[in-house]
Amino acid sequence: MMAHYISQLTPLEWAGIGVIFLILDFFIATSGFLVWLGILACLVGLLLWLFPSLPWPHQLLIFSLSGIVCSVTWWAYLLRHSSHLKVKKQLASKYIGETFELAAPIVGGKGTLQLDGCTWEIKGPNLPIHAKVRVIAVDKAVLQVEEASE
Repeated sequence: MMAHYISQLTPLEWAGIGVIFLILDFFIATSGFLVWLGILACLVGLLLWLFPSLPWPHQLLIFSLSGIVCSVTWWAYLLRHSSHLKVKKQLASKYIGETFELAAPIVGGKGTLQLDGCTWEIKGPNLPIHAKVRVIAVDKAVLQVEEASE
């Protein structure tokens, strides 16, 4: 029964499956894994539209193998990215309570600060160049600052 249904999938149905994966990722928050499956399902639908005689076992093979490759690649990327943020956040925590002088203004609540040879993103009130700021918190490796009283 299931094999019969799968063998009859049209390009539009593959695209619908892709949209369902995209919507599920939005509501379930799977860190992007279902986004890739949604994109791949849409691509299989596109392939089926371009090559209407593409047999259903090939469709499933393309979808499943590329899904495995994308999932493993995305997982490896997330591991590298999250560990980088953890290290940067640990480094940033040593600046809490410290006072620094701005080399560039804070505009629109955002700016940068050079500390120990690294450029840090900062958030705080709009302040001119050379203003003194105090680091009050760290949020996702972004330094939260306030104007420091002299």
